[in-house]
Amino acid sequence: MTKDMRILKKRIDLLTKDDLYQLIRDIREITKVKTNKRKALEFIDTLQLVLEHFSERKDFNSQRIILYQLFEIVWWARDNPKAIDTLVRNISTVLLDSRSSRGIDRVNFFSDLSDMLTRFTRNEKVYKTISMAAVELIKWGTDKEILDILDVIQEKSANYPLIETIQLLDAKVFMNTLFYLVEEDCKTIMKIYRKFSCFSLSSYDMSADDDCKDISPVFGEDINELLQEGVINAIINMARINKRSEEICEECISNIKEIINDSDYLLRNEGKVFLKDIYRLSVTFDQYKLWDFFLEIPLVAELKTERDKNEKYQIAESKLLAIIKNMRIEEYDSLKIGRRGIVLEYDINNLDDIQKIYQQLILQDKNSLKSIDLVSEVDALIAIDDELTEQLRKSGDIPADKKTINEIQDLTSKSDDLTLPAMKESRIIEQLKFLKQLELTDERFLINLLLHTKALTFAVAMFGFNSSELKITRVELLNHIDVISERKMIIELIDPIIRAITLRAARLDGEAVNILFKLLNSKGLKFLPKYYKQYNFIQNLMRLLSYLARQGQIDLLIDIKNEIEKANSIWINDDTISLKIARAINEGILSFEADDIDKKLSLLKVVKELAKVNSYEIDLQIKYIEALNFLILDVENFNWKNESYLFDELLEFARIYRNNQLIEEKAALGLLWSSAIARIYKQNLKYDHLKKEIQNIASTYPDSIVLKKIIELKNHS
Repeated sequence: MTKDMRILKKRIDLLTKDDLYQLIRDIREITKVKTNKRKALEFIDTLQLVLEHFSERKDFNSQRIILYQLFEIVWWARDNPKAIDTLVRNISTVLLDSRSSRGIDRVNFFSDLSDMLTRFTRNEKVYKTISMAAVELIKWGTDKEILDILDVIQEKSANYPLIETIQLLDAKVFMNTLFYLVEEDCKTIMKIYRKFSCFSLSSYDMSADDDCKDISPVFGEDINELLQEGVINAIINMARINKRSEEICEECISNIKEIINDSDYLLRNEGKVFLKDIYRLSVTFDQYKLWDFFLEIPLVAELKTERDKNEKYQIAESKLLAIIKNMRIEEYDSLKIGRRGIVLEYDINNLDDIQKIYQQLILQDKNSLKSIDLVSEVDALIAIDDELTEQLRKSGDIPADKKTINEIQDLTSKSDDLTLPAMKESRIIEQLKFLKQLELTDERFLINLLLHTKALTFAVAMFGFNSSELKITRVELLNHIDVISERKMIIELIDPIIRAITLRAARLDGEAVNILFKLLNSKGLKFLPKYYKQYNFIQNLMRLLSYLARQGQIDLLIDIKNEIEKANSIWINDDTISLKIARAINEGILSFEADDIDKKLSLLKVVKELAKVNSYEIDLQIKYIEALNFLILDVENFNWKNESYLFDELLEFARIYRNNQLIEEKAALGLLWSSAIARIYKQNLKYDHLKKEIQNIASTYPDSIVLKKIIELKNHS
């Protein structure tokens, strides 16, 4: 290992980005990676460390730059399986981190990946990884990003017409573009489809235009599968566009007919038997009620005949509707959690209450300390609009056996166990069994799989994964959703999954929420904004975080917090989400009655990290100071050593935010509590030090009423 490599590994956390880049350039110039494979492998390990460094700091652009450096070094050591594995692993890591970036950065990342493929033309492992990455970038991309990626790969394809992997990647990008564009019109989709058709023989007269001039036909089973899926994707996308139109879109209908007629042979196995994937069209024509527009086409007529063989489909729909009706009852019953909450016994912004708290502190004996109880649990009334309630009842959204939402909430008391469902599992067991058996009877009918998967999702929403009667396992649900996702029907499950997360959060089931949220983030986040605002999605998640904090379930809380932040950074885009999380955790700190000091400090650490990451948000910094102040008042559970740690944290934080009056007032309040505790423990040096700090803050803001009150209390104690 060279001297520069040792310096980089030892001092990586201390070096600036520019210094790191310069060291890497120096190492590359000095180290003979082209001729010395041992040195190349050492350099690869070093770059791996740098990638991890930038990943921890969420610096995607730097990750992308270093990944390209890694690729170039791996090229010289390509005979070594370990080098290839390192490249593949890091492509996947950077891909995952790319989700929080937007626009040109993601397009440039795809361009880098396609450049890598021009070198590794015969390495199947590299091709599969880059191909998977391309699909993910499209899957999570905006329409503009997707179209820009399509432009990039067309340029690469034209430049490298003899590299088959580039041509296959080009076809795969086209195929996924046809499905994942969500805001374009049918004209755009058809234009893309016509170019896509150039990868194989088609009935179009390509000599009439220049669509195919830059596309090299590819032959073999791989391209046939891509073409088959691309045809179906184009039809489904135009069916979605037609659904969005207020009236029937004649252009979309005409284009769909054209595609079906052009692709008849492609959609059959050896020209006769339907390919398995064609049954996605059956689901689409059912869902969007399009059969009548296409029955004159022989292929569609045959598909309709096949669909009608699914004799129990209508019964299956009624079974699912019965489950959904029970789901609605559970959702309205879960509204009672809106009554449960905590209220501050003292208003820490009220000068009289500040005085009461201080007097309680200074009168305590160190041998019988009692924490200042700042909160009490309450049932808060929820106002319901009578007109809205009546409208919901008429539409059937309020179940017949529940007269009003108020009735549900009025029956709630502090002693109620909010985690329990309103009904028994027996209400849906028969329906679940029927749908499961129907799915197993004939796997051709994807609609049966979809109905059963929806039923499983709603069942988990109502009863979680711990029902001894339903016995639905995490693996069973995930396997079903994986199949649905592979068949590109995940959009049908986004609403059920969001409703499931919302309901399980209301039932305070952190384990189920964590499983479902990870699933949502991995499968369908792009479609989340369309649905989540229809439900108490964010509100219930915050209530769950508060509950987990009160219970001291720190690891689970952090897992769910991370999933919320991941979703927010990509699609929710709520600027206040970190503040809401901090507020929820602070509620937990306030009402966490256990004497587990380590867990309370762990909660504090989570709030501190939120404040640190969002250092520009003053409200978040205040939440951290409030968390410190809350814990300082928990004198019954904290010994002097712990209290001293809290004092020091408060002092350090206040110094960072000098010249911000609101923060310094909050800090001075915490220092006031701290000085009272120092006095109880007869820590005179600490007491004098804290008193001096309070005076320093007060001198900066001589007109502050809050600081005047704090000085008054300090001088008269």
